[in-house]
Amino acid sequence: MLAKATWDCKYVPTTVHLGTKTTGYWLWVCPTSPEKNEQWLALNCNLVGANGENINVRRSGHDYTRIVPPSPLPPAHGSGYWITCSIWYSSGPIGTDSDRLQFGPV
Repeated sequence: MLAKATWDCKYVPTTVHLGTKTTGYWLWVCPTSPEKNEQWLALNCNLVGANGENINVRRSGHDYTRIVPPSPLPPAHGSGYWITCSIWYSSGPIGTDSDRLQFGPV
């Protein structure tokens, strides 16, 4: 299993920070339908991939993609319910100075 997320910034240049102590893009597999809650994921699911590569956005209107697990790692395996979680912030012309938490389907 691979998961893919894309970012597109209107105001450039900017950096989407995924590689700090508190930010990243993660893939989880859960035995039951997952709750969109970090603590629930940590207690009930298995972390099967992570990507902490920052995104240096230089062109507006262009999608910048991150995949988890990142290449050259093999895809994640397991059975159950899959969910992604990303925590990020951006710095640039109109950056966000607080972490943004997002959950997504796989």
